[in-house]
Amino acid sequence: MAVTVKMKDSINFAALQWRGTLRQRWLEGVPAGRKCPIEKSTLKLADLIKQGFLNTDEGLIYYDTGDLDETIEEHMMLPKPSEWARTYRVLLDPNVKNAQDEKDLQLQLWEGHIAPGILYIDTMYRRPGTGPEAGPPSSQIAQAAYEAKYPIDTLKHIILCDVVHKPTKKFIKHQLYTEKNGLSWPDEKLVEWKYNTPEYKAIIGTKIGNVVAYIVLGGFPRGTPRISSIWTCSHHCTLFMRFDIERIEPVKTAPLRQPRAVKTKRRNEFSDSDSENFRQLKRQKSF
Repeated sequence: MAVTVKMKDSINFAALQWRGTLRQRWLEGVPAGRKCPIEKSTLKLADLIKQGFLNTDEGLIYYDTGDLDETIEEHMMLPKPSEWARTYRVLLDPNVKNAQDEKDLQLQLWEGHIAPGILYIDTMYRRPGTGPEAGPPSSQIAQAAYEAKYPIDTLKHIILCDVVHKPTKKFIKHQLYTEKNGLSWPDEKLVEWKYNTPEYKAIIGTKIGNVVAYIVLGGFPRGTPRISSIWTCSHHCTLFMRFDIERIEPVKTAPLRQPRAVKTKRRNEFSDSDSENFRQLKRQKSF
């Protein structure tokens, strides 16, 4: 399975960094210059069943956990969990239950695995739009799946397997795995992108980073957890991502303001060529 969503071509580093910084401020519960639109999620699996998005027979399925354990231990460098409690398959459109092939089905579902402290996402796709026909946001489905078995405050790691979202993968491959960073693609070594660095913020600013941030924003009180670090690795050119969550003390900092155009463009600055990117970001719908 693969993590896949639709989005326009990738935007530049500076715009992603600004977008990630904004979400970082929301997570920390500090003034950000723009109100956080993500409310606490109350979505439950029972709601998905009632809405027709989750069939109790098809939705609660079990997998051979050998591959999951291998990914956790060998690629994500975490201890093997004591159990894999559930695998969830959530159909985002009841009509695709009659899909003719796996491709049709995959384009309309969320699938993940649950273990103590671990939310492991295999597949997610939400149709464009914000109405009921698009289904619940992927972040809310992920939270509901985890909370069906464990309290959300026990969540420590969010793992995404085989990320094929083109803008996110292109950004990581070409702008992070560079000679300047001492990296080349592919690289099976697990690489940490430390908290509050330009690279960290830019990853949070990607569409995949947004989903993870929204899981945390929808599940925890503001300013109590943060995404403490992000890890990436490529296994046979397949991108794996791991987001670590830790509890924090409230952070006090100045409000974030969208930067004006500057003459030079560096990773931690913005140029007037970014203005179109900012307008593009405002138009995009969260999922």
